[in-house]
Amino acid sequence: PQAAPAPVAGAVQIGAASRVLHGTDVERVVDALVRYTPAVGAVTPTNVWGAEAVVVNGTVTQLRDRQAGYAGPTAIPSNGIVLSGHGSSRSWLLAHARVGASVTLPGATTAPVTTAPTPAPAPVVASSPAPVPAPTTAPTPPPTTAPTAPVSGTTGVAPMAYPTKAVAAYIMMWNNANTPKLASIPSNVNVVNLAFGQGTVPTMPGWGSQSEASFVADARALRARGVRIVLSVGGAGGAMNIANRQAFLDGVMAINAKIPLDGLDWDIEGAAMGASDVVYLSTTLKSLRGSAFAITMAPNGSNIDQYRAIAVQLHAKGALDMIGQQFYDAVVSPGAARGRVDQLTAAGIPDTKIGVGMMVGDADVYWTVQECLDAVKYIKATHPNIRGGYLWEIGRAGTADWADRVGTLLKGE
Repeated sequence: PQAAPAPVAGAVQIGAASRVLHGTDVERVVDALVRYTPAVGAVTPTNVWGAEAVVVNGTVTQLRDRQAGYAGPTAIPSNGIVLSGHGSSRSWLLAHARVGASVTLPGATTAPVTTAPTPAPAPVVASSPAPVPAPTTAPTPPPTTAPTAPVSGTTGVAPMAYPTKAVAAYIMMWNNANTPKLASIPSNVNVVNLAFGQGTVPTMPGWGSQSEASFVADARALRARGVRIVLSVGGAGGAMNIANRQAFLDGVMAINAKIPLDGLDWDIEGAAMGASDVVYLSTTLKSLRGSAFAITMAPNGSNIDQYRAIAVQLHAKGALDMIGQQFYDAVVSPGAARGRVDQLTAAGIPDTKIGVGMMVGDADVYWTVQECLDAVKYIKATHPNIRGGYLWEIGRAGTADWADRVGTLLKGE
């Protein structure tokens, strides 16, 4: 194949409007306008957060606002190029790259490949109203920092696969929760669940005992050593409206843009939870972020029947990584806990996708660390391949002991 052209300086001209071109066949960063040629592959290597215009023989033949409908990549014609814009460059393309518009590209290497032309594809016009055009005089070159836009799992920072043996712990994100700093979690914990994303457009209620910048830096450092960061949504009484699917996806992906995320944990207890919405959102997030993006579930005792039915649907679609009931806030014996696991396996969910939810305390509704050990051993006696378990929550006394002793048992070490 033809070698990829080097990035060039200059501007793209569409009609009377112009905009700086960041480069050719390079990563599309924040607010950048990039040209993709057939040398980069059959389709654009970008995430959904932008717009793309197909150009053949100096004319726009197709305009796609991928962000409007989370559309897939754009096919690159063998005799043309694709202009791809993020942020302000997306707005510029949507305002000016109308089908039939004339395009002038900078540099000799920017001309279309001169093979026999193929019929222009049917135009796809952006479904949303055109944004206000960006200035067309003396545009400021886009920044060259790494993109902060959410990634699809095929470019940028991909999610890490959920651990084969999970030792997860929740951290409360409220500013007044007095939780320990994220960097101080026990070393045996390999999954951190952020509690909670809430609202029609899920947002964080705070960043725990840290600033946002400090928390995000710690999260990225933990990911660098292999700890998965999962967003848990809902919580007891948490306001949610997952029926507004687009808003939910927007919120999750905005949080993902900051950290990024390795999965989503369903813990909706105080709001409606339609099965079709959960399945759609779970499978869409796996599509956006990549198949390694984890989907986990943490039902309590009152909603286990609803969660189990949804988990069966997710498992059938290959979109379930772990479901584990909260065996706390009520007196739960090891036998009763194993009975719940039996119900899941009887419904067709394998041990390898089942976990155990625990909370350490001295009250009779909680388990001590030793009781956690006893219960996990009892469950593993008949379900030896369980995926793991989780602890509510990281700021409680006994966390380090639980992570050391129970975590080791969950990992089979």
